[in-house]
Amino acid sequence: MPGGLHAADPRVITDVAVDGFVAYSLPRGASGLQAALGRSVPLVVVDQPRLAGVATVVLDDAGAAREAARHLLALGHRRFGIVALPCHPDGYTGPGDPARLASSAFDVTAARFAGYADALVEAGVAIEGVPFFECAHGDEALGAAAAGHLFALEHRPTAVLAMSDRLAIGVMAAARAAGLAVPGDVSVTGFDDIAAAARARPALTTVRQELRLKGYAAARLLLDAPARATTTEGTPGGDEDLGLPFELVVRRSTAAPSNQGESAARS
Repeated sequence: MPGGLHAADPRVITDVAVDGFVAYSLPRGASGLQAALGRSVPLVVVDQPRLAGVATVVLDDAGAAREAARHLLALGHRRFGIVALPCHPDGYTGPGDPARLASSAFDVTAARFAGYADALVEAGVAIEGVPFFECAHGDEALGAAAAGHLFALEHRPTAVLAMSDRLAIGVMAAARAAGLAVPGDVSVTGFDDIAAAARARPALTTVRQELRLKGYAAARLLLDAPARATTTEGTPGGDEDLGLPFELVVRRSTAAPSNQGESAARS
């Protein structure tokens, strides 16, 4: 069961003959997920949502995001912009709305934002003054659209925290189109460490998570799930959470802010 705007038709979930389900990155309340919960078969969730009694393969998204923000803070940045993954599966793309974030149906978006916020507030940066842009999908075109919005602000960020590598690559493309140097005028971080991150120009500083390991771990949890009927305590598969490691990979897309960039940011 993949995530996105068009979750699986619940009838497919209720009628299909299977021994178990893996739900990948779904919003809270997704109809397909609710249908799977009603089946007496093992269920494993990858990433989101976190559900009591359901085995989940997770990353410390907040901790990983915190490390990315701390890296930029250590370089001397104090004016930030955030390019966010969706808060709700409704197709919205546009300037960030705190109310949408507060009620986010996607745990990953909320956790990554919270990690950024923790690091920034810890360093004395008021999170209320940090502009963010919500993207309906984590792709390059929307990353570029988000960057266009952030770069047009009166006080342009000198550092952009993007919640996915594809969004970050779009931000860097928009920077080039606007005549901004990366990292000379603006530093950019991503999240995931997809293959394109190392090939990007400049190579992207990002959070590495083992995406292949996620799939292996989910399959292993499913295969090892006890074959028992659903009870009030949980779903077959148990309530085990398997946390995966992350690593901040520092490449050439981040550097100390230039004097010119800092002056522009503070003007």
